Amino acid sequence: MDEPNMKTLNEVLQGEYMAFHAFEDVADKIEDPALRSQLYHMQSIHQENVLKISKRMEELGGHPRENRGFSGLIADVMLRLDTTLHHEPQYILRKLYDGEDKGIAVVEKIITGDLDQKSAQLVQEILSTDHNNLKNLQSLIRNATK
Repeated sequence: MDEPNMKTLNEVLQGEYMAFHAFEDVADKIEDPALRSQLYHMQSIHQENVLKISKRMEELGGHPRENRGFSGLIADVMLRLDTTLHHEPQYILRKLYDGEDKGIAVVEKIITGDLDQKSAQLVQEILSTDHNNLKNLQSLIRNATK
């Protein structure tokens, strides 16, 4: 088992768990069924990413950490409180956008050099889906202001 590889994959996995839970925490606060459905779809993409990373780690003989960690727990509590006080769709979408954007930046920073080729390719695919989520959130924010 390649420790730097596992450490990096676990960090990426933790970020995907954080994103999954962020969408889970706020989707029910959205009254518009079409918008809520789009958020659940984005959440399902993060769930698929969790499964892909976990599978890759197991292929490498590692054990995925199946939680979002302490920082993820704190971020989750803050998001819940914040969106309870401000439950307007545009505000919630902006919070999701900011979280997704920060998550992408963290992953892009931590993946430099520590991954084998197959794992690096997987993470690049995941980053691509995360960037698509970011674009979709940006579009939803624009539409929510109309």
